[in-house]
Amino acid sequence: MNLPTLEQTPYITIYYDEENGWLYNQWRGEQTQKTVVTGANFVLTHAKRLGLRKLLNDNSLLTTPWQGAAAWVEKEFLPRAAEAGIEAIAWVAPPEYFNELSARLQLLGLERPVIFPFEQAALAMAWLRDV
Repeated sequence: MNLPTLEQTPYITIYYDEENGWLYNQWRGEQTQKTVVTGANFVLTHAKRLGLRKLLNDNSLLTTPWQGAAAWVEKEFLPRAAEAGIEAIAWVAPPEYFNELSARLQLLGLERPVIFPFEQAALAMAWLRDV
């Protein structure tokens, strides 16, 4: 990937896609409550600093779902993302976690940010360009 790296840890790399005006957040491996909270805070810090409205959240390299952190993402991260000006999040999930993520996102019923799940990053990028 030829995008500038803003943050890199063993569990997340945050790239800045200036051409498209979003952060590309590539999560990896097994996530814990601590890694999700720390990584999500990095994402919000960079998005606010750059004045971005869109996120591409790529979970395709996860080895386990975020089960322990899902409630925190729903109750803390997403409202804070909306307050920070994030309007749209394309969320890429591996096939084995896609149905669970889709169901959770539907149940949230959020107006902002608009969140849409994808199984492929290319489709997520196309959608994010159009919102």
